Amino acid sequence: MRDFFPPSRRRTHRGFTLVEVLTVAAIVAILATVALASMRQSRAVALEASAVGAGKTLATAQYQYFARYKSFGRFDQLQAEGDLVDPRYHQGDDLSRTNDSPIAPFYSVQVRLRTDTFRISLVPVPGGQYDLRTFVADSDGSVSQISGSSILPVSGLSGN
Repeated sequence: MRDFFPPSRRRTHRGFTLVEVLTVAAIVAILATVALASMRQSRAVALEASAVGAGKTLATAQYQYFARYKSFGRFDQLQAEGDLVDPRYHQGDDLSRTNDSPIAPFYSVQVRLRTDTFRISLVPVPGGQYDLRTFVADSDGSVSQISGSSILPVSGLSGN
């Protein structure tokens, strides 16, 4: 076999230079930062969707309880029925135990009852690692986001 280059022009492969290695490391670090930020935002959106779903579930359970007893029920009364709310769920915000199964992870659920109406508030746990919004489910079947002092409807989720 014939060499195309004379021995003085042959390239000896010694590895990567320090500048090349540092450039690749910087690019990988930037891509990882962008990926982690978008994953964190996606997780927050998923937690909020879970909270909105929990609000709708609890509102439906209230309607079913009302159909049976002609009044709205507390969270423990809904659970006692056995078929309205999973008995493993709780409405507390103590997430320190791994066996906790809150109805909406990273949210505290508060149920306010009146004779003919109810309001279910889904409030983010204080000091959580995500910037989550507060939601309310009312007896009219709507689920809304609370923003400051105003209540904004959650698009596509209002109604029965």
